[in-house]
Amino acid sequence: MPDRVISNTSCLIALESINQIKLLEDLYFEIIIPSAVKEEFGPLKIKNMVLVNAELSLAELFEQELNLGAGESQVLALAKEENLTAVLDDQKARSVADRIGIDFTGTLGILLKAEKNSLINTAAAEAQKLKAKGFYITQKLITQLKHII
Repeated sequence: MPDRVISNTSCLIALESINQIKLLEDLYFEIIIPSAVKEEFGPLKIKNMVLVNAELSLAELFEQELNLGAGESQVLALAKEENLTAVLDDQKARSVADRIGIDFTGTLGILLKAEKNSLINTAAAEAQKLKAKGFYITQKLITQLKHII
């Protein structure tokens, strides 16, 4: 279990929308938030959060050459530099992470981990709440979540 993760904006927005942002505090010793993510999200209140100014040339490369957003670019650059698990939902960013050897998870991975650690009843129920809030999650995936743990 990684003690430290670096999160992109999408997971923070998703978890906050279903009042589950505290799961990050409960699952990880330290949640690193790059400056671009803080700018995208706004004020954050996570106990074990560390804000990092990420002005890395690798982040600029991801943003300019791969057309990733500033948040995703900083998450990927810092994850690579610090050997951290990245919390990403964006498929393009996850593809880059996979290609350059960065471990990653996403919002649904956080929910599954929370279920496994008995912090929530079921990941599927929380995913259904996300779907009701307008997040793109197929019903098929929600059904699959019921059978993972």
